[in-house]
Amino acid sequence: MLIGQRDRTSGAEPRRRGHEQRIASSVFGVCTLLLACGRAPAPPPVAAIAPATPAATAPVATTTSAGPTADAVQAAADAAFEYGYPLTEMMRVCDLHPFVNWLHRRDKLTTPQDTSVVLPNNDTLYASACAYLGAGWVTITMPPARGRYQSVQVFDAYTTTAALRGPTQVPPAGAQYALHLRGSSDTGLPAGVPVIEVNTPFAFVLFRTLVNGPADLADANAAQAGLAVTASSPRGPERGAAAASDSASESFFLKLMLRLAQNPPPASEAGLIASFAAAGIRPSLTPDAAGATAEQRAAWDAAYTRGLAGLTASKPSLSSTRGSWTFLDPNLATPGTNYALRALTARVGLFALPPSESIYASVYASVYPSVTSDGNTAHVLELPRDWPPTDPRGFWSLTLYDERGSLFENASHRYSISNRTPGIHFEKDGSLKLYLQCKDPGGARTANWLPSPCGTFSATMRLYLPTAAALEPSFTLPPLS
Repeated sequence: MLIGQRDRTSGAEPRRRGHEQRIASSVFGVCTLLLACGRAPAPPPVAAIAPATPAATAPVATTTSAGPTADAVQAAADAAFEYGYPLTEMMRVCDLHPFVNWLHRRDKLTTPQDTSVVLPNNDTLYASACAYLGAGWVTITMPPARGRYQSVQVFDAYTTTAALRGPTQVPPAGAQYALHLRGSSDTGLPAGVPVIEVNTPFAFVLFRTLVNGPADLADANAAQAGLAVTASSPRGPERGAAAASDSASESFFLKLMLRLAQNPPPASEAGLIASFAAAGIRPSLTPDAAGATAEQRAAWDAAYTRGLAGLTASKPSLSSTRGSWTFLDPNLATPGTNYALRALTARVGLFALPPSESIYASVYASVYPSVTSDGNTAHVLELPRDWPPTDPRGFWSLTLYDERGSLFENASHRYSISNRTPGIHFEKDGSLKLYLQCKDPGGARTANWLPSPCGTFSATMRLYLPTAAALEPSFTLPPLS
């Protein structure tokens, strides 16, 4: 089928394809929900850009008597962009916090007015901190759960998850953890407190707290109040600054050099970092483009422009279709040394949870055209009696979005539904029928109604603490009927 040509059977193939490109963005959203973080606009599209490939080794440094060839300079700049993009993104979000080791709490649920996030979460509150471990350890506190899902995820500056502690790891009475810079002195670490080793001086700490609907918001915020981030030393990070630049590409690579100096990469990647020098890219607390040649700056511009466009073009590769539902790539949160995947995750899925903690599945409703004679788009999702496939300490929810990927505004202010929804009705055999339609189905069905537009819409199922069965590659959800 030609690109943009409509499938005559479903009438929705181009829109389904567009929806699949938005699915990865549903995870993250988190950055914007935390601190309204902005991002520089993408560069103009570049023709015929192939998706990035993993760069697990340094580029081949072809040189002449006059130095690296133009191809070698460009290859080094391209590799530096792919490797460094996650680092610059993580530190950009860190910079949005006014102080290190300071906990910011978001105390409101997402609403239809929050349009800056595609497919936002309507079930959890977020709290975050940019931790600095270069002056000493930092303690994080998890309060007693009291039956509420609450988790903390710790990332190093390169977006690698250093630790994830949720209901299956945190004792019911709560716990403290000491974040410690790997390789630094352990003198004075608090006795009896579990230690989480982090590879970089800067770390990002993200807490998630479940909210059982608007009526539970006050109690959820009370639970959030028990979260804490406490530094063992008042000393902050060493000052550094990149020279100002009007060029987006120069600004990116100058900041990358600064971030590399602030967060030395692991020794195993020293050769790769050294290879970036062919493009004039070296760790520095005071980077300046004046030291780069015109050829190197041109390579920066090409690498930045092509790199961002390539990340945008690669979005669909983050998902796969099982039946009528689309699932996120299970490797999203654990790319390892697949630097291409790590960069792509940082672009569209920063702060991803591993599938062992949460899986996401989405469906585009116009694939099932079901319009009644009165114009009501009626869909039913029938969940089996053994639903949900989650640990009892986890949860599930189904959230509905309009064609733009925003929460759908409706008179009942119901944007998601789950077994925690007040009054929800189960069938006698324990199964559950959910009604996704634009008009109230009436009677007992109203309790199970998730209001939708009368046209096209999408729905995302979130499963927190999924069972082993839900983690099987063959797992999917029933089709909408």
